[in-house]
Amino acid sequence: TAGKPVVSTAVEDFRISSVKGSYVMLYKAISEDSTRAAIAFSKDGYTWQTKPAKLPGHATGMVIPDSTFQNRYGMYYGDTEVHLAFSPDLLTWEKQSAPVLAPRHQYFDRYPIEVVSVIKTSEGPLVMYAVKRQRRVANHHAIGYALFDRRNPGRLLYRTAAPLWDQGQLWEDEVVYPMGAASLKERLVLYFGSEGKGVYAVSFPSLKEILE
Repeated sequence: TAGKPVVSTAVEDFRISSVKGSYVMLYKAISEDSTRAAIAFSKDGYTWQTKPAKLPGHATGMVIPDSTFQNRYGMYYGDTEVHLAFSPDLLTWEKQSAPVLAPRHQYFDRYPIEVVSVIKTSEGPLVMYAVKRQRRVANHHAIGYALFDRRNPGRLLYRTAAPLWDQGQLWEDEVVYPMGAASLKERLVLYFGSEGKGVYAVSFPSLKEILE
């Protein structure tokens, strides 16, 4: 309508989960004056509907795919440490008091960590997280993972002592950002972007071997 300002909102850091045959996307909605966490729903993965929601924070997060815990949905989220939240309806979320993952000073993930993806496995949710080390030229990223109990997503079963992937010397001075991960026919695939170059994939032969 003439005379009304046009509000432009960018979408960043989106994470999509399959839930009961539909899809749920958590993302950051960025406008000229604010950045907030938001949620959208889709039946086909193409057409999305946003809904007002009480989300636990402004950080990147992902709903645990195709899982409920005592009739509640779960979400891992965070961009410094990883927290857990529960919801009966995917709209009103209650944050748990303590983080489930935090930086470890003696390991590769002693820097801030951020949820990249959550993959459902027979053992429980597998949380893939990015480790961001700030550097003068460009941030350096690595990927770690942690496995949680399938009945209690706050109970840690295993956490890797070494990175699953590190951008290394090949990408040392590049602006690289992790984008997500997926389990495809028993293979684990990591996706990352490189500024000005495109999107790349790193494939691991067996998700089962990684968990073992």
